[in-house]
Amino acid sequence: MDSDVTQFESADRALVIISDAEIHGSTRLQKYGFLLSKQYKKELSNLASNCPGLKFYDDWEPLWYGPFSRSLQKDVETCVSGGLISETLADPGLGSYRYAPTLKGRVRWRKILDASGKEIRDIHEKVSNLQSMRLERLLEEIYHAYPEYTKHSTIKDRFSQNS
Repeated sequence: MDSDVTQFESADRALVIISDAEIHGSTRLQKYGFLLSKQYKKELSNLASNCPGLKFYDDWEPLWYGPFSRSLQKDVETCVSGGLISETLADPGLGSYRYAPTLKGRVRWRKILDASGKEIRDIHEKVSNLQSMRLERLLEEIYHAYPEYTKHSTIKDRFSQNS
């Protein structure tokens, strides 16, 4: 990955989601990306028009824990292999990972913030709000608002009982 942020790469989208945070689990990471893409279409569209490499994810499909983007998964893998995001096994029993920006990733993220202007700062604020939500609340919001993305979910019964 090039350090020149005047040319954004698609994998930078993963840094937009992770930003300065440590995210516990790929499920949470996927759900942040999903809610951003659904709830902030206008802001993301404005960002993409100014920074074409940051065109956000639109390949959401229903999977085991709700909406899933293969592009987001690929971007995270690219960032991990490029040294921008660390992936640490958090719970060996569950196979759960923790994702966080490395020093190199934080530097890149700061350069993205500086180069992108108001749109990325607005999105960063929205990401911070999502990151403060408990996973159960995040899933509940998605399962109730977007049931079409939960048809293959192995955990949807936990949330449909509360309807």
